[in-house]
Amino acid sequence: MTLFFLCYTPLLAQELYTNPLTQPIVVGDLSTSFPTNYAAAKMRFKSYSDLLKKKKWQYSTSSQPVHTTSEHLTIDSLFIEGQNHNKLFIITSGIHGPEGFAGSTLQDIYFQSLLTSEKIPETDILLIHSLNPYGYKYFQRTNPSNIDLNRNHANTQEFFSTNQAFETMSAIYTPKYSATTGLVAKVGFYCAAILKYITHGKRIILNSLSGQYQNEKSIFYGGHQLSEESQIAQKIIETYLVNKTSVVHIDLHTGFGTKNKLHFYGSDEFTSPDQLKLVQNIFPDISIDTGKDKDFYPTSGDFVDWTWKNHPQLKVIPMVFEFGTLDSQTLSGGLASLWTSVLENQLRFYGAASPHDKEIVKKRYEMLFNPQDINWQKAVIEQGFSALRKAEKQFRDL
Repeated sequence: MTLFFLCYTPLLAQELYTNPLTQPIVVGDLSTSFPTNYAAAKMRFKSYSDLLKKKKWQYSTSSQPVHTTSEHLTIDSLFIEGQNHNKLFIITSGIHGPEGFAGSTLQDIYFQSLLTSEKIPETDILLIHSLNPYGYKYFQRTNPSNIDLNRNHANTQEFFSTNQAFETMSAIYTPKYSATTGLVAKVGFYCAAILKYITHGKRIILNSLSGQYQNEKSIFYGGHQLSEESQIAQKIIETYLVNKTSVVHIDLHTGFGTKNKLHFYGSDEFTSPDQLKLVQNIFPDISIDTGKDKDFYPTSGDFVDWTWKNHPQLKVIPMVFEFGTLDSQTLSGGLASLWTSVLENQLRFYGAASPHDKEIVKKRYEMLFNPQDINWQKAVIEQGFSALRKAEKQFRDL
C-alpha cells in the first residue's frame, strides 16, 4: 500500500478508551452514526432482521461464535436474496478491529438504502460484520494471538515463507522494551528507518510491510495456520457462492492514505487484459492501486484475494476500500503511522514506560484508525456510500 503503513495492539484488553463521536451523519434521506462500541454495532447489525421481516424479501442470517476467548463474540452475516441469483455482491468489515467502526457504519447506510426500494435487490447481497470481533471490542488491529487476519488467508506455502525484507527491518519493528514516546525514542526510530531506506531503497521498506510468518510478537504477523476467524469468514462466503457466476467482494478498511479520502486497492495479481477490463467495468473512471505500483506494496494472505484466487471458475472482482487518516502517503505521515504501529506492538508485549506514554500511544492509535473528527466521518460515509452504490449498479448492469 504506501511507503509506510500501520498497526497494532495493546498490553491489556480494554474497551474503547474515549467517548466516541456519534453525531448523526445525513446523506440524502438517510442518516447513520458511528457506533459507540462493538456491542452497539453488533446490536444494530442484528436488528436488520426485524426490518426485513416487514418486507417480502427472502433473507438469512448467521451469528458464528468465535471461541478464541471465553466471551460471547461473534462474526455476523446477513444474506439478501436478489432477483439475479447468478451474481453476489459482498461487503465485509472489521477484519482489523478498530477499522470496524467505519466499516459497520458504511454497511448500515448501505443497508438502509436497500430498504428505500419496494423492489427486491437485483443481485444477491451478502454483508459480513466484524470479521475480528475481539479486535473490534478491544480496539486492537489483531486477534488475541496477535494475528493480522488480513495476512492470515494464506496458503501453505505462504505460511512457511520468509519475508526477507521484513527480516531486514525486524529490529526496528520489534523493540523488546517498554513503549516510550519521548523525543529521543522518536528520533531514534525515524533515523533508523530512514537509514534503512537510504541503504536498501524504498522497496525494502514497502515489501517489509506485506506480512510475515516468523515473529508472533511483531507487526504484520500472519500466523502459522488459518485462524478460527478466517475459517468462519471463508465458510460463510463459500455457503453463498453456490451457483454463482460472478462476484464482487469489497472489504472496508481505514488508516492508509490521504486524510478524508477514499482509496481503491485491487489485487496485486490481476494482470490479464480480461481481468483488468472486468475491474474497470465495475469501477470505471477510478484510480486503482496495486502492490506493484511504485508507492505501494503487495500483501500475502489478503482476504479479498482469497475470494478470487480460490474460485477460478467464477468471475470475481476483489476490491479494498481504504479511508485515509494520517496522510501516510507522505514521508512524515508514513513515519508517524509506522511508529504508532510499532509503539502499540511494544505496549501489547512490554507495557509502557509510564501511564503518560500509555495514554499517548492509545490516543495516536485511535487517530490512526478511528479519528474523532466529524469531517473525517462524513467523508467516509459520503464517499464510501457513493462508491458502493456505483459499484453495485455497474455490477448489476455487467
